[in-house]
Amino acid sequence: MLRQRRVIFYIRKILGANGINISFLFLTEVLILLLVSTVIGIPVSIYFLNDWVGVFAHKITIGWQDIFLTFSIGLLITALVSVGFIFQAVHYSPVKFLRKE
Repeated sequence: MLRQRRVIFYIRKILGANGINISFLFLTEVLILLLVSTVIGIPVSIYFLNDWVGVFAHKITIGWQDIFLTFSIGLLITALVSVGFIFQAVHYSPVKFLRKE
């Protein structure tokens, strides 16, 4: 999957796309996947975590700030990985990569 994505980016780069276009293309896909997984994962995680934590002697509740913190950490990790991938795709020569294909 990642190799196909790189081929698509490098072909777009050869055809004249700049780094901003390539970045926007990649980031929109990643952010849509992140938002869909968050919308599905938050209610499921709240349900199962509250059920799991309820069996302990010291009862605690999982609040929205905990979920927001987890989402923020996931977003930060996703952003760092995406920036690294975009930096590599923009600054690497497409001819060198496509010659191997």
